[in-house]
Amino acid sequence: MRAIKDREFVRDSLIMLVTSLLAGFLNYLYKLPMARLFPQRITVF
Repeated sequence: MRAIKDREFVRDSLIMLVTSLLAGFLNYLYKLPMARLFPQRITVF
């Protein structure tokens, strides 16, 4: 039981970490000058 709970906790923390990193990365891409040249490619994500 405890191993399953720990596994779920690790999975949830990894998901939160990945989503926060992805949000920061997309925000960084959006601020780049190249992001203004390809708005469609970024809005897809």
